[in-house]
Amino acid sequence: MERNVYRVYWAPYFENDGTDWSQLYQAQLTSLYQHLQQEQDHQAPKNNSMFYCPAFSDLARRTFLLTNGMESGFEFDDQGQLRAVTRSNISCTVPRVPSMLNRRHLAYNMRWIFFSADPVALTLLPPYFHAPAHCAQGNIVPGHIQDISSYFRVMNMEFVLRAHHTSLHLAADDALAYVQFDPPEPGGRIELQRFEITDRLRSYARSCHTSTEWEPWIPFLDRLRRFRASGLRQQVLREIRANLIEPDQR
Repeated sequence: MERNVYRVYWAPYFENDGTDWSQLYQAQLTSLYQHLQQEQDHQAPKNNSMFYCPAFSDLARRTFLLTNGMESGFEFDDQGQLRAVTRSNISCTVPRVPSMLNRRHLAYNMRWIFFSADPVALTLLPPYFHAPAHCAQGNIVPGHIQDISSYFRVMNMEFVLRAHHTSLHLAADDALAYVQFDPPEPGGRIELQRFEITDRLRSYARSCHTSTEWEPWIPFLDRLRRFRASGLRQQVLREIRANLIEPDQR
């Protein structure tokens, strides 16, 4: 029997400041399984290969690679101010005071947004199979969303630097993070579909993102209930489906 397919909609996310940054993003997201197959030893016996192990292959097919679009370097000066040190870069901000001793936080402004009609879980993870050079300076902050259909939430790339480190250098095409999807049905297949982030969708995302500012005391579960009760979930789905981007078959 064929496994159920769960569609996850995704888009690059950037604020509308008069510049469209879509060119910095991959046209399509590649699964970890597809990526690692480039190094597969096809002479290895199938009964002893991780590529034929269901425990690995199922997980790797549901895990997708997020890559860096432009070389970007940053450092803190002697006054603790963050500045760019590369000729061109994607912007970076300080999102919070340090949560750990002697370890600074940086929010890198390559961001993604994911949504679905089904209750699919999402986990953001460091790129454990790639280990790019920037991992020696800092790690992506992992996170888990139990149901991406319940809130239109932007996925931020926040880094925590190593102890006493004051700089972060991200090479072009570096693996920034993995995003792993867990469908409600064990063994269900994930299918990604890209959409265009319109001004209306951007306003919905901004409303979800800033709700903690205008009601910081409201529990997160109450925000989810409000999102559904207001009809915003269906509005988001309608707008996404009206702005799907078909993959280029040429």
